Amino acid sequence: MTRQEKLKWLIQHRFGGSQSDFAAAIRKAPSQVGQWTGGHRRLGDGGARTIELALDLTPGWFDLPGTENIVAEPPAPYAVKVKPLPKAPAWEAELMTLARAMQDDARRELIGMAKLLAAQKPRTQAKRSS
Repeated sequence: MTRQEKLKWLIQHRFGGSQSDFAAAIRKAPSQVGQWTGGHRRLGDGGARTIELALDLTPGWFDLPGTENIVAEPPAPYAVKVKPLPKAPAWEAELMTLARAMQDDARRELIGMAKLLAAQKPRTQAKRSS
């Protein structure tokens, strides 16, 4: 079974075929899940590991041999339906979308600036004198 086939199987058997529930559980955009399942985007090592961690799958599950004959029910460790993680705030999703679109050097610079801003003392508003 390919990673794409295993992904489709996982969505069907653990999330009743709901790509949006699956996307919420792994904290990815539904459009990205659709690209993986539709073959428009390859499910790479990073995506596979993210899914395995989010769903508490055995590390390397997408690449394990011997899962070629999965047909009906998942093995016991995978039978429990996972509650989706809380939805990320809109600003977080927007920031991730921007960061993914950047070149590596720009992304590193953005992270550096964010660290500097986070390290600053909070600004307090000066008292107004009457």
